[in-house]
Parts: sequence; structure tokens; C-alpha cells
Amino acid sequence: MIEKRVTAAGLLGAFMLVVTCYAIGPAQADVGKVNVFERFRIEMAFSPRTTAARYMNPAALANWNNGTLPYFTGGDKELSHFFALAMIVPKVKGADFYAIYFNPWVDGVLLTQWKKEAESWKIERFYLASGERLRGQATPQAVITNSNIPPAWMWQKGGFVQNILSYYKDMRARLVYKTVEQYQSWFSLDDIERKADLLRVMLRMRARVVMNAGFFAKDKGGALLTGAISKLKYDLLTRDTAALSSYSKDASLLVKLTPDIIKTLRQNWVFYNNGVYSLVISSPVAPRFFILMDVGATGRIRNAGLNDLESMASALPQSASTVRYAKPAASAIGAPPTQPARKVQTYTNANGERVEIITEKRGGKVTMTTRINGVITEVLTF
Repeated sequence: MIEKRVTAAGLLGAFMLVVTCYAIGPAQADVGKVNVFERFRIEMAFSPRTTAARYMNPAALANWNNGTLPYFTGGDKELSHFFALAMIVPKVKGADFYAIYFNPWVDGVLLTQWKKEAESWKIERFYLASGERLRGQATPQAVITNSNIPPAWMWQKGGFVQNILSYYKDMRARLVYKTVEQYQSWFSLDDIERKADLLRVMLRMRARVVMNAGFFAKDKGGALLTGAISKLKYDLLTRDTAALSSYSKDASLLVKLTPDIIKTLRQNWVFYNNGVYSLVISSPVAPRFFILMDVGATGRIRNAGLNDLESMASALPQSASTVRYAKPAASAIGAPPTQPARKVQTYTNANGERVEIITEKRGGKVTMTTRINGVITEVLTF
């Protein structure tokens, strides 16, 4: 039963403000019924460029508008994804509250320091850090390249689920045990370090958006993938256990997801290999859960497994959660797939421009080149 998996959460779960009743209670998406720190996360997921003014004091807001937003030029999709699938680790020191928003999918951490002003809580300071900062692996901005910015879980050998769980367990422990004083040291970092952290996280966010745009292009696999997600949602909402059982061993768990979670499921990461799409599907209502769904070339769902980052990572033996981040493995990600030698995806964006995404292998790495109307606008290497 899913209730058992939820309450099996480990150490971080005891500190989470995103309570485990997300999986069983009604109307969790109603932002009026959650605390201010979680409400900030939810509203930022919907409108990251306008919400900040309601939650930040003037100094923090100026820093956000002038020092952070300019890095995210790809529209709201980059920041929206960060907040939608971030989990909160709380810390308290004196009268101040520290909410740490951790998104494992882009290996990013937003540290926020809140103070109560009159009857309202306001963000006084914040720092958007890369996972490298938390792990003590930060490098100068000059050596940050497209080939060394994929999320840390992509650098591990092994299957995808094992990789993300072992990475999450490692990061969870670091987040929980790091002291407020250690977190506060981030606020003292100079502008060069801050920009390096922003660059790492931004490049990861952008890579995800670009990859998804290619896979969901209308003239490519978009209709198949959209149809598969719609079928999954329909089977979940109608509690059709028989239909779910035809492609999922977790049917009895999936049917227990609440409508709030089901209706807000969205694609997270998408991978492709040998005619099979692998989709990571998540919900901002309960970001600790994700569904790994395999879709064949005809659009038929081959598998859909329910996973809980919190309880499943806690159940891993310690040896399985020992993560090494020294260099990328030969394959960028374990079970979810590598790209074919060369693939060209073409579609028309909302502005009527012709977009080409060329994916090819070069020297053991995967290079993704984006062209708009024949002009190269971005090159990412993994």
C-alpha cells in the first residue's frame, strides 16, 4: 500500500515541511491551506517572474530581479520546473527561518533566509547554489563547460532508478546535517562564485528544456508521448486497475494517488534509446514521487513504475548510496538510454521559427546543437 511507503520515509522526511499527507489527503494543491514557505514554492512554480515581489523584501527582490533572473533567458519553464519539483529542508536559528529548496533533477539548491516583518514572513537573503557547492566540488566559472554540468546522477554507472536514489540519499544527508552557520557562509561568497553557481544550475535547467522540446515536437514523438501521458492520467483518475495492470506492476499503488497529484503530473526528463522513450513524470503537489514510464514507437505504454525518492532512498543500504562524482561514466545515464549516432529533430516553435535539434555522438560524448532558422543558437555536450 502506498500509505506504508510514504510513512517509511527516512531522516529528511522528519524535517520536511512538505508533509507526507500529500499522498493521501484532499485539496493539497490549494495554496491557501499550506504554510508560507510551501506557498512560495507553489506560486513560484506557476509564476516565477512575478511571485517574488510578494515574498521578498526590497533588497532581496532587487537581487532576484537584477542578479538572478537575467541568467534565465529561456522563459519561465526553467525556473518553474525548479520550484515545481523542489523539496524543502527547514532550518531555524534564533528568530530567523531558513527554507532550503532542493531540486534533485537539476542538482540545484536555493537557500532562503526568512524574517518575520509585522505579520508576514519575508525573504531577506537567498543564494542559488549548485549541487557542487553543497558537495565541496565547486569549480571556477572559467572551467564550467557543457560537458561537465549534467546532474550528478547522470554520471553514475547503473540503472536510472538506482542512480537517482543513491544520489538523493547522499544529498539528503548533506542537506540535513549541514549547520545554519555553514549555510550562512554562502551569503559571503563573492560575485564570481555566485555567478559560477548560477551558470551550473542554469545550464542544467536549459538542457532539460531543450531536450524535452525536441522530443515533444508535434512532427516527431510529441503526439505519441502526449497521448501516453493522457492515457496514464485517464487510467489513474478512473481507477482502472485492469488497464494499469496491463503495463504496470505498481497498479495497486498507482490507483491510490490522489486526483490532485494525478491532474498535475508533467514530464520531467525524457530519454530515448532503441525505439523506446523513457519519461520521468512528476507532480508539483508531491515532488518526492515520480513515475518512470516507457513508451514504444507506436505510443503503447510498456511500463510505468511508481517511485518515492524519500522512502526508497532511505531503504537503500549504505554501500549503495556511496556516490562518486569524479567524472562522467561512459554512458551519461544508466538504464535510460544513450542517443543514436546522429538524430535530427525539426519543429516549428510558437513564433513560427524553424527549430532543428541535432543530436550526435562525438568522441564518446553526446553533442546537442540547436538551430533556429538555420542559425546555431546553442551547443550542449554531455
